[in-house]
Amino acid sequence: MAELGSRLQQAETALFVAGTLREIRAIFNEKGENFDAEDANDVLRDPPEPVHFPFLIAGISAFKDVTDALDMTIAGIIVTTLLSVFVSLTLFFWFWGKMKGRWWKKAMMKFIVRRFFLMLGIELLPFLKFIPMTTIFVLMAHYKEKKIVRLMNLALEIMHKRGIARA
Repeated sequence: MAELGSRLQQAETALFVAGTLREIRAIFNEKGENFDAEDANDVLRDPPEPVHFPFLIAGISAFKDVTDALDMTIAGIIVTTLLSVFVSLTLFFWFWGKMKGRWWKKAMMKFIVRRFFLMLGIELLPFLKFIPMTTIFVLMAHYKEKKIVRLMNLALEIMHKRGIARA
């Protein structure tokens, strides 16, 4: 009889956890993100760190976007092309660093890769270079990361409130 009671308690706990995960998944889906049981285990094991604004990267990208105005002359085209290559490499290594390490950063991979190559494509078109795509890319990547961390922290808070994890 005790074994039956124990099994019932385990089943109730499993249903409670599944209900909590469904609630968290609904919040993520509402915000256009995904969340699964593996994410729940990861967020409990390794909570995300606060996201800091990338001032240096934003400054470099803003400088590059401003210098795109030099594209009116032959010398300007050469200078801005070299600068574009340098900034693109800098951004590539910056976003590569965003992918490595922490598990929750992998959620950004598809988003950043897609936008990075879109930005590079727009930068190659002569008259579209005047759109500050590099700065827009950096801002979008930062706010995407901030959104994911905020959602992961919300999931962690819900799990703590429900007693699924200790605070």
